[in-house]
Amino acid sequence: MASACALSFPAAAHADDKTVTYEVTSSSATTANVQYWDGTEMQPADGVTLPWKVDAPVGDLSRGAKTPNHAEIKADWRSTATPDAAVTVRIYLNDKVVCQSTTGTGEADCNYATFSSYLDTAPPKS
Repeated sequence: MASACALSFPAAAHADDKTVTYEVTSSSATTANVQYWDGTEMQPADGVTLPWKVDAPVGDLSRGAKTPNHAEIKADWRSTATPDAAVTVRIYLNDKVVCQSTTGTGEADCNYATFSSYLDTAPPKS
C-alpha cells in the first residue's frame, strides 16, 4: 500500500517581494483586536495596546505581479470601553501610506492590492 506525503516549501523570494508596515492608532481607544495579512493568511493580534505596528512580508506588489498578493488590516474595538473612539488603520509600502481609514464605528479596515495579472490578456509565449 502506497502512502502519500505532502511537503510544504516557503514561497521563493523575488526581487519585487515587499514588506509592508501595518499600523493602528487612536487618540482615545487604548486597545483593539487586529487581523493582518502576512503574505499567507490573516494573522490575529487580539487585545493589542494602541498605538500598534508590525512589519509583514506580502510578496510582489508590483504592477506586473503574477500573483494576487495584497496587504490587508482590520481593527475591531467594539468590545472595548471606548467603542465610539476614532481609530485609524494604515498600510505603509516603501515608507509611504498606500491605504488609510479612520472611523468611529468600532471597526476599520484597509486593503491594498494589485491584480494586474488578471488584466494581462497577451497569450503565453511558446
